[in-house]
Amino acid sequence: MYFNKATVHYYLAEFDSAIASLKHAADLDPSLPVSEFWQTTVGLLVKVARSVEGKGGMKRKRLVQMLKSIPPSGKRHDRDFVLLSALQAGHNAGKAIEGKVVAVADGVSSIPVVFVLADKNMDCIAVMLYNVKADKITVGDTLAVLDPEKETIESRLAALESGQSLVFDAIKVKGPSALIVNGARLGDDHFSLPGLAIDTKGA
Repeated sequence: MYFNKATVHYYLAEFDSAIASLKHAADLDPSLPVSEFWQTTVGLLVKVARSVEGKGGMKRKRLVQMLKSIPPSGKRHDRDFVLLSALQAGHNAGKAIEGKVVAVADGVSSIPVVFVLADKNMDCIAVMLYNVKADKITVGDTLAVLDPEKETIESRLAALESGQSLVFDAIKVKGPSALIVNGARLGDDHFSLPGLAIDTKGA
């Protein structure tokens, strides 16, 4: 049960709750693959936090060149395209952000898919995609998010494990209709139903 709860918490990006559930699962059943899940979760958070802070590890010259192709802020797709600094916590209806993918982070599963996006000011944010076939999105692509939902991700337990602060801003995208990739809106053919791995042993 606790292993399954950890999987669901991970899916919802509730990472401290996921790690706490993993601890309970390990106490009840040491045979569960808790260690791998734990290490991968902490590893994902470390990579995303570092990529957001370090702009994907890109050299400044290359990043500046990449960002030149991002269109200026303004009205498009019935939205006001703004910089990341203009977003407020929560739902930003009527707004959109656009930037370049500077990093891709792999986690326990493909849910969520996590990218790190840089805008024209070189500010970065994590973008967490749900229910989206994102296998063809890669570093260097231009990604826009309509009506972005912004929140701060923080994991104190993972920070204790890794020995570093793990706090970063993120945007959760719940379907392809909110995405524009390289100037093209994603259609329903990019919709992907979630598939979570559930343990049936009871721990």
